[in-house]
Amino acid sequence: MRQWAAPFDTPLIVTTTSNMGPLVTVYYPGQIQGFVSGLQGGRELEVIGGLADEGAMISDARSLPIIALVVVVILGNITLFTRILKR
Repeated sequence: MRQWAAPFDTPLIVTTTSNMGPLVTVYYPGQIQGFVSGLQGGRELEVIGGLADEGAMISDARSLPIIALVVVVILGNITLFTRILKR
C-alpha cells in the first residue's frame, strides 16, 4: 500500500483473507477506499450485488457444523446440570 497509494495517490480496493482483515483496517479510509475481508466479506458482496452464488453456498455450508457444535454443547450442559441436580 505504501508503494502505490501514498506516492501516486492511487485509490485502492483490497481483498484479503479473513486473518488479514484487522491489519488492513488501519489503512481504511485513508490509503485504501474499501476492502473485502475473507469468505464472509465475499459472500456479503455477492448478496449486495445480487449475484449470490458459490460464495453464499460455501458460507452456508461452513455455518452448518457450527450450528451442530452449538447443539452438542447445549445438550452436554443440559445433561451435566440434570446429573448435578439429581445428587
